[in-house]
Amino acid sequence: MWVDVAVGRGRVWVRLLLGAMLLLALLGPRLPAVAAEGPSEGDEALALERAARERASALLAQMTLEQKVGQLLLVHFRGPALSDDLRTLIEQHHVGGIVLFSAEGNIVSVEQLVGLINAAQGAAVAQPGGVPLLVAVDQEGGAVARLRNGVAVVPGQMAVAAGGSVEAARELYRINAQQLQALGINMNLAPVVDVNTNPANPIIGTRAFGADPAQVAAYGRAAIEAYQAGGIAATAKHFPGHGDTDVDSHLALPALGHSREQLEAVDLPPFREAIAAGVDAIMTAHLLVPAIDDDPTRPATLSPQVVTGLLRQELGYEGVIVSDAMGMRAITGLLPLPEAAVRAVQAGVDVLSFGGEGLRSPLVQGEVHQRLVAAVQNGEIAPERIDEAALRVLTLKARRGILDPTTTPPPAADAVGNPGQSALSSMANDASITLLRDDAGLLPLPREGRLLVIARQSPVLWHEAMSTCPNDVQVLYMPANPSPAYITLAQLAAANTERVIVATHSAQLYPGQVQLLEALAGRPLVALSTSGPYDVPALSAAPTLLLAYEGTEGAVRAMARALCGQIEPLGRLPVALDGLYPQGYRLRD
Repeated sequence: MWVDVAVGRGRVWVRLLLGAMLLLALLGPRLPAVAAEGPSEGDEALALERAARERASALLAQMTLEQKVGQLLLVHFRGPALSDDLRTLIEQHHVGGIVLFSAEGNIVSVEQLVGLINAAQGAAVAQPGGVPLLVAVDQEGGAVARLRNGVAVVPGQMAVAAGGSVEAARELYRINAQQLQALGINMNLAPVVDVNTNPANPIIGTRAFGADPAQVAAYGRAAIEAYQAGGIAATAKHFPGHGDTDVDSHLALPALGHSREQLEAVDLPPFREAIAAGVDAIMTAHLLVPAIDDDPTRPATLSPQVVTGLLRQELGYEGVIVSDAMGMRAITGLLPLPEAAVRAVQAGVDVLSFGGEGLRSPLVQGEVHQRLVAAVQNGEIAPERIDEAALRVLTLKARRGILDPTTTPPPAADAVGNPGQSALSSMANDASITLLRDDAGLLPLPREGRLLVIARQSPVLWHEAMSTCPNDVQVLYMPANPSPAYITLAQLAAANTERVIVATHSAQLYPGQVQLLEALAGRPLVALSTSGPYDVPALSAAPTLLLAYEGTEGAVRAMARALCGQIEPLGRLPVALDGLYPQGYRLRD
């Protein structure tokens, strides 16, 4: 395991931590310290949890079956306002929460989002016996961030781990929580605590903190504690582990082929750490786990052996178990959605989450509600199973203050995307940039002469990012799989340049990107991997290789600062690349 918790190597990290300390005043108040006398922190936590459960139990006792079942649904909807479909789901199906997606038009601006959340919460509490909603979002950071405009977006998880400091990570997730709370969001479907041991994994990859279970566990715990200290319910995902798969569960049904011994050694330690941290929710994966359940029709979400046997009984988890999006093909390729919902609840899942995939209409989620109610009435699901699931949801809501309905005011100017938050995110991006080789001594770039940047990202973004260099910079947009004609054009553009910089993205999937590098190998060539470490074996033609873990705006600007010599690239490789570089490697110590 490589986790540098005693930070201080290199001026960038010194600057990061000193800057973070100076910025804390801008980032909002911390929780008050526990008094030296009186009840211990543990006693107070137990008392608060007991009070939350008692309040939830009293509320549950007043609810109808339809209302209880509704608490099990975390629903998707379309559009930027309280639509007729969403109102129907709230008023007729008593749903317990909503999930926000930018791709569904739910998120347009900070002001619009606050208005939408207030309207949805108002509709929920206006019903007889109405209960405030869970308002959830996937705000992992980096490439998986539904909130962007007006928000300080933290780097993705592997980029955070490349920075090398668990405590710096904790500060990043604290500002994430602060912004979510200011917007009226009370649940983050993060962190990812999968251990990404498969370089060909199409769905986890750089969303993970790395390939070392202890490293993933340490960063995962820091994220969970930061979110929940900030009043945001955290969700550790995807149980029992999605890190060694080569199939995207959005499209098909993967299998985790690990033995029970491998599960214990690799996949489960981060979840055990999350449970020890008191994580509010754990999300199940839609994948087969034959070491636990050898039925090929039962992915983890539908498996009593995985959900109840392993997670509930063996690991002793008492919090909310939430499914990954039920409309994914890994589920709907096996069963109609309402039947899959029944199977998941029977298996021990407490909350069924939904995304846009697999739903012909948001009202399909209402059909799921009706099917679950019928399943209780006809004896397929015991009433006690519904009660225990709804009680866990209500207890979570009581614990996080969600049961006390309030209207979220428009965020203060310094609550979301403030200069302190943005600066801390920027410094974390800087700290992630990793120099793997510079055989020809091409970095930093010379301050004179013409530079050519060939990139998958926006040319406008690259022009802006490289404007800090005094050079004349030309930027060419690169298609995903460059053709021979494009490569010829790039060779012509590269003539008489001091440096050629090629920013690849998913080069292992597109041979044209590799051929482009090979064609330019006679020039002073700098390769940038903007999709993480798994492209590195394909980039052998470049004598200089700089690594980022995502192609986001923050990462592009950090790479430009490293190229131009404004920062030293001191990030460390969070995963080993067999035969090339060990975990924790960077060129310059």
